[in-house]
Amino acid sequence: AALLDSRSVRSAPAVLAAAGVVGGATYDGLVALAARSAGLPLATRDRRAQSTYRLLDVAVESLV
Repeated sequence: AALLDSRSVRSAPAVLAAAGVVGGATYDGLVALAARSAGLPLATRDRRAQSTYRLLDVAVESLV
């Protein structure tokens, strides 16, 4: 499981805003930050979310 530590939770709004992640994409952004914090890649079928993951420099594999 990948979880955000308290420091990452506090900085998440600023990190997401700096990357241009807003609105509904913030959920995908939180998933990406948790994976990045844990050093894990993401695998997804959600094409829309892939751009958010890449904005946050998270390795992502498309399952589509």
